[in-house]
Amino acid sequence: MDEQHKYLLLSNRVRLVSDLPTDMLIHYMIQDSVMTTEDSEIIDSKPTKMKKNEYFLDTLPTRGPKAFPSFLQALKEMEDPLYHFVNEKLQNPQPINYPNQVSSQDNTDSPTPMNRDLPYSTSVQDRNSPFAQNMDHSGFTQSGSSELHRFSDERVSELQLNTFAGNIGADWRSFIRSLGLKENEIFHASGNANTARDQIFSCLVKWRNRESHNATVRVLVKKARQHGLDIETYAFLAKQ
Repeated sequence: MDEQHKYLLLSNRVRLVSDLPTDMLIHYMIQDSVMTTEDSEIIDSKPTKMKKNEYFLDTLPTRGPKAFPSFLQALKEMEDPLYHFVNEKLQNPQPINYPNQVSSQDNTDSPTPMNRDLPYSTSVQDRNSPFAQNMDHSGFTQSGSSELHRFSDERVSELQLNTFAGNIGADWRSFIRSLGLKENEIFHASGNANTARDQIFSCLVKWRNRESHNATVRVLVKKARQHGLDIETYAFLAKQ
């Protein structure tokens, strides 16, 4: 799908999730070989209209260059009011501007979004641990030796990711990108989250699912060190 078409779907997601007639629209997509009967079964299994529309919007951009023209033509043939809305956006395209990361330098004198959203964080406790006190911000001990062996090679758990999400701070989008997630994937993964912590957690889970057994505690810590995250972000993951 063309990048401008992807951005149109992303930037108008709230309206589309609310109003798309997916139950009928899916049949046009199958007819044009854009989607499959399996997609239809998955959509039918979703409990609410919103969930059906979310699946449709998440899937459509992955179905090649004819997906958007087919989608627009289907709306036109159905005489759905969304056709005029989408077509107007298409005729007057906005500059592509995916959500930018929050710069930690811009928030030096104010609490980070994570501090405002989270009632609890383990970072203060971890900062006072003997392990954290013996390390600099590059992730090495003061003697210069690597401490990666202090971290498990087991797959990181969702519970650990949830705590990590609460510690990471304002520069989280940049870190998530360093894990390999693209901006539109971050947008999709975090779009339904209510807090910054939930957004980060959703992105980390997406990374964990993608990497499967390669998403270990040690790999996560190594990525955090390479990105320059503070030691208190991941000190709690060290083996006791």
